[in-house]
Amino acid sequence: MAGQVAEHMPLATQLGYANLYGELQWYAQKADDETDAWSVLGELDDPGALGAEDIAAVRQARSRAQVAADKMNAYLPSIVADGERLGIKPAPIKGTPLTAAAIESLCLRTAQESSGR
Repeated sequence: MAGQVAEHMPLATQLGYANLYGELQWYAQKADDETDAWSVLGELDDPGALGAEDIAAVRQARSRAQVAADKMNAYLPSIVADGERLGIKPAPIKGTPLTAAAIESLCLRTAQESSGR
């Protein structure tokens, strides 16, 4: 069915949709990358003290999550604009900021606890 619809679209519109689908797939992959990084953090959600390896894993996962979130935030306006050029108006986007400050605070607090402060 989609192929039959596409046959009646101008080439520029077909290419626009192909580009948008590619962008959405890229965005979904970055979202998966961020989720993977957060899952590592979830594995370390233990009331016990974290060792040096755990703290390093937290920092690495936080960095991975932040990089993925930064890329997603940087490209989202372009993806939305490309969709709007095709007449696709997204639902209002409710921003959910990455809690980098909270994670950094956890890392610092954990490091202080590990050093006995």
